Amino acid sequence: MKKYIPQLFIVIIIGYLLFLIRPALFQQLGGTFQTHRVPLEYTTLGKFLASQTSFGRVMWLPSPSRYASYSIAHPVVSAYDFYHVASVAAVLQELQKDDAQEKLQQSSIRYFVIPSDVNGEIFINDRKYDDKLYHQTVTVVKKISWLTEIQGFGNLHVFSLSSSHDHFWMTNDLTAHVSYTFINPTKYQLTFVGVKKGDNVIFTDMYDTHWQLQTPYGLIQPTPFDKKLNSFVLLQNGSYAAILSYTPQKWVDMGMWVSGIALFIIFSYLLYDWMRHKNSK
Repeated sequence: MKKYIPQLFIVIIIGYLLFLIRPALFQQLGGTFQTHRVPLEYTTLGKFLASQTSFGRVMWLPSPSRYASYSIAHPVVSAYDFYHVASVAAVLQELQKDDAQEKLQQSSIRYFVIPSDVNGEIFINDRKYDDKLYHQTVTVVKKISWLTEIQGFGNLHVFSLSSSHDHFWMTNDLTAHVSYTFINPTKYQLTFVGVKKGDNVIFTDMYDTHWQLQTPYGLIQPTPFDKKLNSFVLLQNGSYAAILSYTPQKWVDMGMWVSGIALFIIFSYLLYDWMRHKNSK
């Protein structure tokens, strides 16, 4: 009998551990670990955005749902962050200003989404979900003349804004043109056609001094456009290609090379040491 005691002890320990994790095994966890199904309307929206190949940001009013889909072509924007406000009323006030449409078009905002707050965590008043605040937001946004509602998304309210600028655009767009190729999130290849010295090319990501534009005529540092976007003042007339890059990425690339070389040296040494000991026997 004594010889079975260690095995019995192990069985008891395993049984006790299984008892402790039974909520996870039977999907009974709550709070942060609770499983949430993605509502159908969010899946439908994700498929719609995936079918739209043109670049265009998606502004969520007032903030993104946990089910919001994100892609390189359709980055998610929080209205709270965009306007630097902290209330739904302040967001709606900004949207009703005379220059609101132009500023949004300049920032490549193409779609607006009022989330169906299925978890009651966005439209909050006094720490509780406020259905009245949600319906008030929908009513006000529907009255904005330059927004067009797109049907077919169930409880989601989706709107489009026409004539929004692309990820890159020229202030002198009557005679100049810019096209671009996405290489990776830190590098783009730009092609200019018919530009003039002093023309501005606008890059609609948030202004960051670490972006730089390498042209055949020199390196161009960004200046702020409308206090929030990147603007590059061109140095020469004509048609030519350029590379826009984010300079801190070079340190990341260098670190990866150093790490790779270090791993190669370590494995080479271990292999050499193993072969040396094997041959010495």
